[in-house]
Amino acid sequence: MPAGTQPDSERREQLHERAEKQLQERAASLSTQLPPDVRGLLHELQVHQIELQMQNEELQEAYAELSDARDRLGDLYHLAPVGYVTIGPEGTILRTNYTFIGMLRTELSLVGTPFARFVHPDDADLFYFHQRDAFRESVIHSIELRLRRTNGVIFHARLDTVSGGTPEEPYARVAI
Repeated sequence: MPAGTQPDSERREQLHERAEKQLQERAASLSTQLPPDVRGLLHELQVHQIELQMQNEELQEAYAELSDARDRLGDLYHLAPVGYVTIGPEGTILRTNYTFIGMLRTELSLVGTPFARFVHPDDADLFYFHQRDAFRESVIHSIELRLRRTNGVIFHARLDTVSGGTPEEPYARVAI
């Protein structure tokens, strides 16, 4: 059973048993000159030290697995065949994937840029109402409009937008 899927008490007990076993292997180094109560305390401290070392190793392994999963998810996000953008309630781009950056034919970071900057002027009102509605209710809102690349070329796009976040930090995710 992988670490983290068994009950904590069982995991702690197994960890303690493993630490005890390691300590017994080191027992030859314990001084028999010490009084029994001090030897007992020393033994318990050593067991706890070994437990902490084992827990640290487990945490490092879990961190490595988590980092790998994050990297794989990042690849999926950035290399998806769909443009993804996260915008704040004012319409400012908070995050975007490489696909959307490619759609706009830019190499610049779009973070902090108003999304409306890329909407064709004739569709600005449509986008405004679309964005407003998306932040009002958490259902997918869809719209087709024209977007403008950084070189001025116009292309048609479908935006599927859904709000998320918290009342303090709302955002909307847009698939293009």
